[in-house]
Amino acid sequence: MKSPYIVITTIFFIMFSTCQAQNTPTDFLEVHTQARKEVGVGPLSWNKTLEAYAQNYANGKIKDCQMEHSNGPYGENLAEGYGEMKGSDAVKF
Repeated sequence: MKSPYIVITTIFFIMFSTCQAQNTPTDFLEVHTQARKEVGVGPLSWNKTLEAYAQNYANGKIKDCQMEHSNGPYGENLAEGYGEMKGSDAVKF
């Protein structure tokens, strides 16, 4: 039988690594800024209105998880990843 300490420690590390996989706005902006810099275009800034629109759209897709463009007022970069792909990796597509 495994020690409860080992099981609890394992669960903690799994949860911690999952939390670390999340992407902050800064993670996305840094990758975009680097790509834009390479072609002589200025940096982006985070837009709370766009964030709210995207979150609302994502919330509406929870039931079917279909990756479809919203056909709304903003352009979208839809990317599907597997394994350890981060959102900032999708920026590179």
